[in-house]
Amino acid sequence: MTRSGDSVVPNCRLAIAAFIVSLGGGFNFGYQLLITNSSENAFMQFLAASYSQLHNVKYRNDASEIVNLWGIILATFFWGATVGAFLIQVIAERLGRKIGIILSFCVQAASIIMAIASFYTNNYIMYAVSRAICGAAISVSIGIAPMFITECSPIRCRGTISLATAIMMQLALVVGAIVAMPQIWGQPHNWHRMYIFELALLVPAIVGTCFVKESPSFLASKGRNDEAVEAFAYYHGVRHREAETLLASEVSQFNTKSSGETPENFGLFSIFKFGVILSSIFIEKYGRRSLLLATFTLLAAFNVIIFACMLLFETHQSALLGYGVVVAIGLFNLIFSAGPCPIAFFITGELVSQGARAAACTWVIVLLNLMRSIVLVIYNPIENLLGGPLAYFVLFFPPCVICVVLIYYYLPETKGKTAEEAADDTKNLPKLCGKSKE
Repeated sequence: MTRSGDSVVPNCRLAIAAFIVSLGGGFNFGYQLLITNSSENAFMQFLAASYSQLHNVKYRNDASEIVNLWGIILATFFWGATVGAFLIQVIAERLGRKIGIILSFCVQAASIIMAIASFYTNNYIMYAVSRAICGAAISVSIGIAPMFITECSPIRCRGTISLATAIMMQLALVVGAIVAMPQIWGQPHNWHRMYIFELALLVPAIVGTCFVKESPSFLASKGRNDEAVEAFAYYHGVRHREAETLLASEVSQFNTKSSGETPENFGLFSIFKFGVILSSIFIEKYGRRSLLLATFTLLAAFNVIIFACMLLFETHQSALLGYGVVVAIGLFNLIFSAGPCPIAFFITGELVSQGARAAACTWVIVLLNLMRSIVLVIYNPIENLLGGPLAYFVLFFPPCVICVVLIYYYLPETKGKTAEEAADDTKNLPKLCGKSKE
């Protein structure tokens, strides 16, 4: 019999559990981001009509007042997501990973029903509130789900199975782009069907999650050892007696490592999908650190190429330069989805031990939403000040360089290691990372 952790291929039960929790987490996150962009005109018409009905003031759907209000409504999703991020630790530790995921899915379902109701009542305020609630719930989902998957997975296949969130997110971008087309449901009279479709996918995810088992690591941390052994055997595909031995070994190692220590917080849609497929091939072969260093270096190089093509295109208006920008952006997306995009969703769980994992995931999601909000706020002013090409370069090139430096000096390899083993490896990193941590 294959010993738990010797194969990079997850067993069927683990794969199904990862698919279910990612359907309500990563999928809904990508879907929500896409549908409002692709069918923006339909939502703007809804907003103008609703504003006129509620306030007796008529505006064209392209009026500056409506455009600005629509920007605020879009931002409510990220405001809600930021609030939700601060709930991740509380929910994950007090209710558990499984119950936390189910709760977030149920709140998502309620917010989607509210969005559908806003269509029938022609109420943009209700729609804005639904987006804020949905953002909070999805933030909790994408914070807890990758943590749950990481804790349930054998170390050897942890990277492969943890790609579930990223894969479902990329699938959602494709699905969202299709259903939000004006020829499908991206029209003022039927945009609510996009939410009905989302709800139809979410309900099976809620039901399915009720039948998966809780994270064995979480159960062990709460002293529920019999349930932990049963869950370990379920997800790792081993016999009950072997599960007892392996789980006891993991718990003993965790207790030994953490005794006397304070845990630290470590801190083009087909192209995207193809990139995630490439990542599934490379992630276990080359490891997280090497893949991130290579992809971020390439992203920095392609940012320079994109900047140069955009700058030259403004001057020469050459079709060849325009095609160059398109190709460079396509390759940029391919590289991004092969490295940073999928790894970012699970590496926190690999770096941080059980006691601090929920807190670390909280701050990762907070930072994600904070950076997204900042870029949305400052991009237009910077573009007006510096021009499109230079604004792009200033906002996107430096972060890639900073990431390369931080990864090289501070990020240990986590492939095939526990969080404690990865932490021990930090003393072997290049000297500029500081003194060895004893």
